[in-house]
Amino acid sequence: MNPILVGALGFIFMFVLMLFRMPIGLSLGVAGLLGTVYLRGWEKAFNLMAGIPYNVASSYDMSAIPLFVIMASFLFYAEISSNLYDAGRAWLGGLKGGLAMATSVACGLFGAVCGSSIVAAITIGTVAIPEMKRFGYNSKLYTGCVAAGGTVADLIPPSMPFIFYALLTGESIGKLFIAGIIPGVIQVILFMIIPFAMCTRNPSLGPAGPRTSLKQKVVSLKGIWPTLVLFIVVIGGLYAGIFTATESAAVGAGGALLIMISMKRFTFKKFGESLLDTGKFASMAFLILLGSMIFNAFIVSTRLPNTLALWVSTLQLPAIGVLIVILAIYFILGCVMDVMAMTVLTIPIFFPIITALGYDPIWFGVIFVVMAEIGLITPPMGMNVYVITGVAKDVPMQDVFKGIFPYVGAMLLLLIALIIWPDIALVLPNVMK
Repeated sequence: MNPILVGALGFIFMFVLMLFRMPIGLSLGVAGLLGTVYLRGWEKAFNLMAGIPYNVASSYDMSAIPLFVIMASFLFYAEISSNLYDAGRAWLGGLKGGLAMATSVACGLFGAVCGSSIVAAITIGTVAIPEMKRFGYNSKLYTGCVAAGGTVADLIPPSMPFIFYALLTGESIGKLFIAGIIPGVIQVILFMIIPFAMCTRNPSLGPAGPRTSLKQKVVSLKGIWPTLVLFIVVIGGLYAGIFTATESAAVGAGGALLIMISMKRFTFKKFGESLLDTGKFASMAFLILLGSMIFNAFIVSTRLPNTLALWVSTLQLPAIGVLIVILAIYFILGCVMDVMAMTVLTIPIFFPIITALGYDPIWFGVIFVVMAEIGLITPPMGMNVYVITGVAKDVPMQDVFKGIFPYVGAMLLLLIALIIWPDIALVLPNVMK
């Protein structure tokens, strides 16, 4: 059988396994192993199985994943989300739509020490949604702003999608982190403009809350200093060349534990739960990466990526046309896949095409994460929408999906800006030490 056809059948078999609810990592690994057996025989397949797990487990960069996860877990159990939201409410709550704007700011700040959009959406949503309901906010507005706001955590460092992208492509985790800062800040600003514009036009959607004095505003900032200090130390040290990405993760984990202790919210029960949560997520991430490496080795042996790259090069399309086609594919895939699955399945195929076209791989990493963010809130998958529906149980899921559409528009606007002005993402990593 033609190796390219074997590769296509391998993809189909892998998707079938996923449909039968086999975990993503196992689906990838089983499909890759059986495909390699067919193409190269049992001996080569088992040599592959012997080498890849060791290479994945012994990778120094892999240790950044559990370290960043435990940093976020410590801060979650330290309950800093309420401090972040209270500060945003003090400064913005007196404006029309101010609580929704404060929610976007809180999501951005928590995302700066979290790295997971779902965790950010749940954590901030638990605090912000009851408050916005109390002030009579429209349900589509308050659920939409939280579901979309959580996605910022995937763009502002530290970011799990950036780590996966770096491990699959060999790019610098540190440069990818730094490249996400300016686009992440722009996204937060766009997410603040949306509720302000909507509520200025129709104040009943989000009435202005009570105004606070300048003293109250200043006092509220004391609740966010641990987050800002930790972000500056971790990401600033990375940018200045003081830490590697893994070392910055270790510093962040230690700093988060100190914050938890200093805020007098440390208990051995919370500490144990943090370790357990980290172990669950890290083991899942390692299994997905292990399976993806096995599957990718199989796909490379079929020459499917090279064939696709050659086919794209023969198309009568300029580079920007090929990029738009790839982004359209990502938009469709984002509707039916989660971020990790989309990353490990598509990056090995599209990355060679993007680099062959002369696009910057760090810039494309940012573009990819923005597309992954859109997938987190678009139907039918929309993982952030599902978790927010769990927080706001009285709001129908269709109303949450309706509430996110203005934010999807803002993300597409950011995407267009990144394509027209790549330096939005590249200016900081280009001067990084």
